Formats: sequence, structure tokens, C-alpha cells
Amino acid sequence: MELRGLRVLILAQCLFVAGMGTAEAQSTTYQILGAGTDSCGRWVSSANDGALHVAYMSWVLGYLSAFNMAKSAHSGQDSLFNQTDVQSLDLWVSNYCNAHPLKNLSDAALELAIEVTK
Repeated sequence: MELRGLRVLILAQCLFVAGMGTAEAQSTTYQILGAGTDSCGRWVSSANDGALHVAYMSWVLGYLSAFNMAKSAHSGQDSLFNQTDVQSLDLWVSNYCNAHPLKNLSDAALELAIEVTK
């Protein structure tokens, strides 16, 4: 996938997830859509499939971007991800998923977002 296409995909995911945050505020339950519903076990096995791993990482980055945008807008806090890079985020999710293969990818993304806010 070319870089521009990847950027468009990530932006679309950010906007979609940001919209889900509004629904969450109005209700105590929300639905995760897309790659976030796949298991951490599938994330771990995606290490052998570059295209699938890129798709999973794009979903995680979209989730984290939306979380970051919502958190910054709500608190006025600067970006939560100034001190890290994509490879570090990827490694964190891989470690989480290795330890929790039956959890969903969305669980890993949420736990990472919470970890970064500490």
C-alpha cells in the first residue's frame, strides 16, 4: 500500500474511532469494529504476514490517534506520544498480546493508551 493510501486509511480509522468515543459517552457499552475484534493470538501470528501486521498496526495507530486527540481536546494536554515511535508501540502491543493471546486487539490498544497516560 502506498504511503498516501496508508495515511488516508489511518485518518479514516481515526475519524471513525473518534465518532465511537461520542457514542461511548452516551452509553455504557460500545461496539468495536474492524481489526480490533481480532484476538491477540492473531496479532502474534501476524508477525509472519507483513500485510496483515501492517493492517493490525494501522488499526492500533488509528485507535491511539483518536484516543490522543480526545484526551488532548478534553484536558488541553499535549500529545501523549511525543516521546515514542511506532516500533516501540508495536513492541508494546506484541508483548501484551504474547501475554494475553485470548484478549482482543482493542484490549491491547486500550491498555497501551492507559499506560501512556500514566
